[in-house]
Amino acid sequence: MNANGSEDIQIKCFTWNVGNAEPSAAELQHWLPDADVDKYDLIVVGTQENAFKVGKGKKNKGVTSPDDPRVASPPPGGLESQETMADMSKVNDKAAEEDREKAAKVWDGMLAKRLGDGYVSVKEISLWEMRMSVFAKKVHTNGPSKCISSVGFAKSATGGPGGLMGNKGGLFVKLTFRDTTFAFISCHLAAHSHKLAARNENCQEVLRETAKLGSPFLDAVSQFDHVFWMGDLNYRIDLNMNLSEPAYADEHKADAAGLAAHHAAVTELIAKEAWPELLRCDQLNQCKANGDAFVGFEEGAATFMPTFKVQRVPGTYYKDQRIPSYCDRVLWKSMPPLRGHVTQTSLINVPAVSTSDHKPVLATFAVKPTEAIVPVPGAWGRSIKERRPGTSFPLVRVRSLRLYDLPDFDVGGGSDPYCIFYTNPHGLLADDKHAPCTTIKSVKGSAKTGSPTKTAPTSAPPIDASEVSLNAIASPAAAPQGAEVATAALSAEDAAAVKLQSIQRGRMVRSAKGGAPEEPPPEEPSPPEPPPSPPSPEMREKSARTRQANGKNPRATNFSDEEVPLLQLRMADPSRLPFVTLLVAVVDRDFLLTSGDDDVMGKAMIPLTPTDWKPGEPVPHEYTIELDIPICSGNASKGFGNLQATITVSFGEKLDGAWQQALSEKAGTKAKTMASNGKLNCGMCSVA
Repeated sequence: MNANGSEDIQIKCFTWNVGNAEPSAAELQHWLPDADVDKYDLIVVGTQENAFKVGKGKKNKGVTSPDDPRVASPPPGGLESQETMADMSKVNDKAAEEDREKAAKVWDGMLAKRLGDGYVSVKEISLWEMRMSVFAKKVHTNGPSKCISSVGFAKSATGGPGGLMGNKGGLFVKLTFRDTTFAFISCHLAAHSHKLAARNENCQEVLRETAKLGSPFLDAVSQFDHVFWMGDLNYRIDLNMNLSEPAYADEHKADAAGLAAHHAAVTELIAKEAWPELLRCDQLNQCKANGDAFVGFEEGAATFMPTFKVQRVPGTYYKDQRIPSYCDRVLWKSMPPLRGHVTQTSLINVPAVSTSDHKPVLATFAVKPTEAIVPVPGAWGRSIKERRPGTSFPLVRVRSLRLYDLPDFDVGGGSDPYCIFYTNPHGLLADDKHAPCTTIKSVKGSAKTGSPTKTAPTSAPPIDASEVSLNAIASPAAAPQGAEVATAALSAEDAAAVKLQSIQRGRMVRSAKGGAPEEPPPEEPSPPEPPPSPPSPEMREKSARTRQANGKNPRATNFSDEEVPLLQLRMADPSRLPFVTLLVAVVDRDFLLTSGDDDVMGKAMIPLTPTDWKPGEPVPHEYTIELDIPICSGNASKGFGNLQATITVSFGEKLDGAWQQALSEKAGTKAKTMASNGKLNCGMCSVA
């Protein structure tokens, strides 16, 4: 029971790399004991390498594995080569596919039997050897107490050549529990200590490929109240790591003495239970601190032994060929105003599970329910001259909007950014036909790269101040296209790169409403080059160094107040304003692709919470928020630029004065809206 008298939502998250060996049904009691049955509202189970020959147990793990005790020594090329060969062998292996199907039935049966009749499956989703199951109490899914809705799913393959194979990747399930929106992500990221950049890119690709489950301009970490991210994330402990020098310990190339010394140093810290020191040398924590991955995510401090790489026996005994590491993780992230609504009640590993070279990790949470902020129904897109006097809808005015230190997104350098505005909760700004956005700006590339010749965006025609649009949230729409799309003369090499980018961007094969995702192609794909967008951290840092060397100011663009839409929040109770998040998607207008796909440069999440406001206090009728925050792309923030603005929120007795000032200053008169067909409209949008 929370402070408001309502019941917290109890959630259990379990992640385990099964290690391609049949689990022991009896060992499920170690993480799903009888006492826990009926205790949790939601139980989320994410597994990796969950394929095995049924009935063989540890004696035959079924799928080729480099730690199979029958393998006396690694083949030429080392363990990494062997593991890659094993993964590639699964592409067209009919027997492996049959093993996966049989294993899934066995695993699902174990879970169902253990949970009993009090739980039902909300969603089960799989990709190759990855599997995620979301269970809920039966009373939450049927009858008068039903409270789960809006279930959706997606999946992303990031393994193998071109990131097309399902041996690595992520699974995604979203749902609404009463008025609280959740997303659950279970991943298996790139293995090996020196593949840190690949792991971070896997995260970005998973978020890109699952974005169309909601708005195409927002990803999972920016559309839901709470996101729980779990899995074999494969981040390693490296006592020598230095993120300014991307030369991480390569266990496959290290000499035996060096690997043994590193292993001994880590195991000594484990013996001393020096958990904080171990976590300081953890790659994931370093990436969070540097803005390379999992920015804004929280994680409980582990007070247990690393979960990998262990012998397949009860207890924790490490193998020598890998540095013991916290590969298996559970993290979470909440909308800024809802931080603190999630309380982690436990975080443990499960050493008694004996069938895998990973020990499972279990985390439990109590989540304070989100109080509903329901959009007021009615016509959308009304202009000022149609506004009824005395309306209580709050007005949000974004002034002095500035984007700076933006990375290059165009083929020849530079970018053409514009901003689209959304809210959490969804739907407070507009219906599915209109989304408010700024005009399109142009930011030049560095002098060395230059920009390709292309038609500049056409400015919106002047619009009378009485026709400023009142708008907001967008539907899952295609990127802007149509009359503004321009062509440019490209070299054959640039044209090929653009075509490749378009093809790879279209690899999304997911469905939000139950359509079965496409499986990997039946034939081994030819390995394409990695997608050129978004730019890699190395490219972004190189671009920044070039600008500094040339004495250039940070790449920036300023929006006049006329170019930024006025935002009216259609909410009946302004006292709920502190719990609203304004979401700003920063998008690069692509004038070169006739397909009309614009590139998402990143997003900013802005809580509309008055400075120093505390729950229970009255909300002032007008307040200002000054901000200068990083633009995040996926779960990273490093190298994507910053957003600077002054935001004024007005309602009640201050509302009429705010509108009159906006009218006199012609605020929003050059702003645009985005229709559901992706077309940018100038000025006032039509009334629904």
